[in-house]
Amino acid sequence: MATKFTETVSKLIYLRILRRQFLNQCIKGSELSWEYVPVLEYIRQNPGCIQVDIANKLKITPAAVTQSTKKMEHAGFIEKKINEDNLRIKQMYITDKGVTALGYGTEIFDKTDNIMFDGFTDEDVRQLGGLLDRINKNIAAHNAENIDEKHLPWEI
Repeated sequence: MATKFTETVSKLIYLRILRRQFLNQCIKGSELSWEYVPVLEYIRQNPGCIQVDIANKLKITPAAVTQSTKKMEHAGFIEKKINEDNLRIKQMYITDKGVTALGYGTEIFDKTDNIMFDGFTDEDVRQLGGLLDRINKNIAAHNAENIDEKHLPWEI
């Protein structure tokens, strides 16, 4: 069922797909994945963090964090150390190689953003940011736990 928002939402989804494809092209052939960049940044800013902290902050599943951190550890970007007080807890730390990878990834993200906003004025970017903030606020206020059946466009 198409609504007055379908075209705009489709454009947002397409933008996400194009950005992901561009990032993948830029890092092709390296051990880095675009998904690692926010995780590495979080670990750099929060040495000794645990997987659940990352999942909560980045709004991704614990399973996704487990999978990514396992690959990052294998690539040498992070190291996991067992907590001395609780042997079930593995704390994560970024390595020198991880810091280098994060720098490269951040550079690629910045390059991508500059390309995306080529020809935009500062005011254009500010206005778009404000509109996206409003959309995020709306959806956050009506997360799945708060949506009742009458707000859904389909029958349950």
